[in-house]
Amino acid sequence: MRGRQNRKVDSALSTVVGHKIIKSDNIIYFQNQLKEMESSIQDLEEGLESLSRHLIKARVSLLDIFWN
Repeated sequence: MRGRQNRKVDSALSTVVGHKIIKSDNIIYFQNQLKEMESSIQDLEEGLESLSRHLIKARVSLLDIFWN
């Protein structure tokens, strides 16, 4: 899904760069795509933080088992 969004942003960027006259609807479309991508990145960061916390808890549990 994120790959598809990246392709959409790339496509929007190509469209904007390819036109000598940048139309306002292209800019709005591009801005919306960037907002979606930013939201996806934030979701990914939150997921990674959660994963990191779970890995730390698992490590602590394993160390407790090992040392007891």
